[in-house]
Order: sequence, then structure tokens, then C-alpha cells
Amino acid sequence: MNALSPRPLTGTAILPVVSMHDGVPMADSRHVARYFAKEHKAVLRAIREAKCSEPFRQRNFAPSISRGLDGKPVTDHVLMTKSGFAFVVLAFTGDRAAPFREDYITAFDRMEAELRARPVVDPLAASMAVFEDPRQLLQLLGTYAQRTIQLEGVVAEKDQALALANDTIEEQAVTVAAHDRIAEADGTHTITVTAKHLDVKPGALFDYMRNRHARVRWLYERSHGSTEDVAIEDRLDAEELSAKPYALMVGRAGEERERLVTRVRVTPKGLCRLARLIVQGNDPTLPVPRDIYKAARLAKGHPPGDPSLFD
Repeated sequence: MNALSPRPLTGTAILPVVSMHDGVPMADSRHVARYFAKEHKAVLRAIREAKCSEPFRQRNFAPSISRGLDGKPVTDHVLMTKSGFAFVVLAFTGDRAAPFREDYITAFDRMEAELRARPVVDPLAASMAVFEDPRQLLQLLGTYAQRTIQLEGVVAEKDQALALANDTIEEQAVTVAAHDRIAEADGTHTITVTAKHLDVKPGALFDYMRNRHARVRWLYERSHGSTEDVAIEDRLDAEELSAKPYALMVGRAGEERERLVTRVRVTPKGLCRLARLIVQGNDPTLPVPRDIYKAARLAKGHPPGDPSLFD
């Protein structure tokens, strides 16, 4: 691990930092990096590459996870117990590493000694003392009443949200039923029907077509809260997918209203392309059909339901 810059052994204002977290003395990886004059990413790498068992890691390291600019989880910093700290900094080398380790372990010992010296409070005795003081009891009852009112408000909001969600689910069910009634006069198929023709599970085909790591992209990943798929432009240009808007009447009986929706559909060319990809088997994200011969017939250009065998 690379040191940032030399630092004097004496006369420095930097001190080892150990603080209490849930009653346990712990060191922060950021403070450790500063004290040992190392890059923080080097300390995180030492923690990540520590050759310890998983139970030891779970007991002695507490990572703080945040989201990066790309939305992926990243480790911001790590809290370490005394055992975790000792395990990691043993890898730190150099003439100054040993005394620095000793100073930090001394700080741990000092914090543990302070913790042991604190008087033990009996929680039952402390709670009984509240009931003996009328003013504290009134304050406690007032706080309880306020929290009860707040809780009732939260429950009411959740009930309202649940009712709205149920209405939304019912409306979406009507919408799906209406989609399924759309005539396939243009020869296109819904993705569910396409999965049936390919003899794969519909959920597996949806997962593949939405997978941004697939070798051939079909659909964009759904944004949060979206109920409609969006086709990749290349598939539309190749006429392997179509995306036409439909005006549908949706809603419960007596409350129907017109809604414009866009349903991505698979064209005959797209069905043949999917079948070829499945038969070639070069993409591990593709679903596996129950009957490969059905996919092979489609790949040869035979229409769905055609009983003919290979050319």
C-alpha cells in the first residue's frame, strides 16, 4: 500500500480515533487511512482482501454502503472492531507501522476501560422512577398520546395508499385483458404469445429481452413505476419489433375511460431472429426452450403452428 506522504513520529496533531457505536469501540477506515498516511481506497482494499472467514468479517467489519453516480452500490467507509482493525493493519509494513498499530490498540483499550468503568443502569429501576414522579409521568403520557395520533395518521395514509394500489392493479388487469383482445391481423405477437411459440416461459423471455447485458438488445430496462416496455431502436429499424399506440377503454365497469397505450409486439422477422438466437445458443442470458425442435422450425422460417419438419 502506498503512503501519501511522510509524517513525523513526534509532534503530530493526528491522534488515533476510536469511538463508540452501539456500545462497541470501533475505528473508522477513513481515520485509519489518515493516521497511517495511506490512501483511503488502499485501506478499503486491505479490508476487502483480508483473508478472514465470513463469520469473522460479519462480526468485525461494518461497511457503510452508498450509491455512486451510476447508481451502483459502493462502500463509502468501514467501521472496524478492535479485532478487525488488528487483522487488517497487520498487513501494513514499514518502520512506523508497528508504533502506529500500538497507539491505535492503546486507544481501543482506553475506550474499553472507560466503557467498563461506567455505572451499570438497571433499566427496570429507571423506568419505575418515572412512575414515582407525577411530572415525568404526565410528560410520558403526553408523548405517548402524540405518538399515538401520529401513528393513526400513518395508518390512515397507508390504508389510502393500499386502496389506490388495489384500484391501479384492477385497472392494469383490465388493460392487459384489453391488450390480449387486440387482433393480430398484422402478424405481430405479444411477447407472451411469442414465448408460447418458442416454447419458453414468458417470464424468462421478458427477463432476456429487458436484459441490458444480452448480446442482442430488445427492450430498455423499465424505469421505476413504469408499466410499459420501450423497444430498442435497432429492433424497430430492423422490423423485428413494432410499437404502435392503441386507444383502449380501461377501468372498472361504469367508470371506463380511454387510455392511449403503447404495446411492444414481436414481428414475424423478430420471432425468426429470436428462434435463431436460441438455436445458436451463444448468449447465456437467453431462455432455454422445452422443445428445441419448435425453435429450430421457427428459425428455418416455418410459421408458428406449422407441423412441417426441417427443410
